[in-house]
Formats: sequence, C-alpha cells, structure tokens
Amino acid sequence: EVTPATQCANRECGSDGCGGRCRECESGVSCDEVTGFCLREDMATIDATQFWQGSPTEEPGRSSIDEQRHEVILTPYKIDRFEVTNQQYNQCVQAVLCEAPGLCEAGHRIWTVGGEYPQDLAEHPVVCVSWQMAADYCEFRQKRLCTEAEWERACVYSLPHRVFPWGETLPVGSQYLANCAAGYCDDAYTGTAEVGSFYQGRNTEAHLFDMAGNVAEWVSDWYSATYYLNAPLEDPKGPCDGLEPCTGSTQRVHRGGHFNSESKYLRCASRLFKSPTATPEYIGIRCCKDL
Repeated sequence: EVTPATQCANRECGSDGCGGRCRECESGVSCDEVTGFCLREDMATIDATQFWQGSPTEEPGRSSIDEQRHEVILTPYKIDRFEVTNQQYNQCVQAVLCEAPGLCEAGHRIWTVGGEYPQDLAEHPVVCVSWQMAADYCEFRQKRLCTEAEWERACVYSLPHRVFPWGETLPVGSQYLANCAAGYCDDAYTGTAEVGSFYQGRNTEAHLFDMAGNVAEWVSDWYSATYYLNAPLEDPKGPCDGLEPCTGSTQRVHRGGHFNSESKYLRCASRLFKSPTATPEYIGIRCCKDL
C-alpha cells in the first residue's frame, strides 16, 4: 500500500506522492523536488585526507592495466553534488560563453540547430559536449574540471577505498542505485534520467548523486595507463599536469560510468577515456572548486 509515510522514506522534503508534503527544509534552504534532498549547498566540501586511489587486486571487474593502487593526499576542495543539466548549461550558452551542443558523436542531435534543448530534458544531464566545452562551462561558474584523483576521492568519500559510491556491492534490484545498461541495471530508462533520480545510489555521506551511471563526467587529466606507477603523492593532476600540449597523451579521462555501461564501469576506481574533441551522448559535466 502506498502511503505518505512510504513515499517519504529516504526523503528530507518535497511531495509525499499523495497530495501532501513530506517535510520542509529550514528557512532559506530550497528543496530539490526530484531527490527530496534539501539543497543546503550545491557543492560538497571534501576535506584534506589521504586515500588509496586505484583498486585492490581482488576487486571484481578491476582492470589490472591502469588501476594500480597507490596512496594520494589531496588539498581540500568542493565538488558539485549533481551533474550539470541542460537547463544549467543553457545559461552559459545564453551568456555567449559556451558553445551549444551540436551533433552527438553517434550522428544525431539532442539540442536543435538553433541551440535549444527539449524542455522535457531540462533536468537531464547535458551531453554531446567535448572536453573543452565542459571546461568552458566550469569556468563560467568560476569553477574547474575535477582532477581524476579528486573525482575518485569524492566517490569513496571518507573511506580509504570503496567499490561503488554507495558501498561494496551491486545487489539484485540495482535499478534503485544507478542508471546503467539494461541487463546490468534494469532501471526503466532507455537513456539519461533526471539528475538525482537514483536516491539510494548517492554517496550517502556527502549527498553526491549520479557518481555511478546516468552519464560519465569529463575530468581534467590526460589518460596514461602507467601514470599511477609514478604519480606524485600530493594533488596529482595526470600527465603534463593536465596542460596542453602533452606529448604521448591524446585521450582525456572520463569517470563514473553511464547509462550504457556494464556494472564494472560504475566502480569508483574505473578509468575510461576518450578523445577530448569527442561529443558522445553519454559524457557530461561535474565541476570542482578550490577552497
């Protein structure tokens, strides 16, 4: 039986699904009606700490090539709680500081030729953006792309290591945890979902949503399969510190898996990469900011 109490489970605020409300946020704090989470701040603060980047050899789905485990110490920073939406990205387009998404890598469009997005996708993550388009958006918000180490640290949060943002396993019924490929996470979506739709799949300590699935997210690092072998202990930024040109590196890293991913790519340590000029329909944006 559907009751206000059952509908309000795991929600801080918003509709109870029965014509009423769950609870209200404190004065001056808005409610995200989709997630039921009080938006006390649109970014989470990640304190200085050390953690183990990469994965242990016994982790299921691990890539032995580029996930060599190594210790990392990071300076405190902030990271977006949600992936950037079409509506948010459009604000940068309207300010003439961002390029409107054009043809996706697969050859079709989501945004129109005139630079408009479908209104029913306003709260879906923006996709079909190149690495530079993602970097430009973060700069527009006075932020920056996260480093690969920062992204993974946020995913494991306070622990030295964890497999997925929510914990150690991907249980049966994982449609409640992430938007990923049918056959792995049967989530009733054929593509992207509204950001924050998978409340139980969030990082619970920092309330970071869609760190696994929905869309992957560009990070600032160039990709190297051997970088972890000699990465600096403090604040690693990838080959060439992420700067261009970077001899020997031609791909940028994206993190977090996506709606067409196998579950092994939803792991916090999983590394994927793509040409920085690519505009796939499964990579979006999440920004970081220095404290």
